[in-house]
Amino acid sequence: MPATLGRTLLKGMSALAVALASFWLTLKILDYSATPADPNADLIQVTEATYGMNCQGSAGPGGQANLVKAGNVTAAIAKMCAEARESCAFVFNANQVGDPAPLCVKDLSIGWRCGAEETVHRMYVAAEAHSKSISLICPGP
Repeated sequence: MPATLGRTLLKGMSALAVALASFWLTLKILDYSATPADPNADLIQVTEATYGMNCQGSAGPGGQANLVKAGNVTAAIAKMCAEARESCAFVFNANQVGDPAPLCVKDLSIGWRCGAEETVHRMYVAAEAHSKSISLICPGP
């Protein structure tokens, strides 16, 4: 009789272990599927934009100050792409943002994120960037 009791106890513990493992796995699956996708995953957020960095340090005409600094057009481009989803296309107009280095042909660099992701996407437009078509795009999942 003791051998039968031992086998019954072993079968009972095995059945309990399988039930607990199944329950745990079910909870993990439900937790994963209940996590909502980021509704703003395709929202473009401009993190930095600089116009004319290639001219930094060059002297302006007639002793005019060179005003090139990192991030000098971030606010302007962020405003152009405010609330943009998936992509933000525009023609860069230097007349709207000002000329930080007169008589120097200027480049443009832009950094942006998509939603809450940490990756910063980058775009570089060689000089002269004025009047160039720009497209910032959030890559699909």
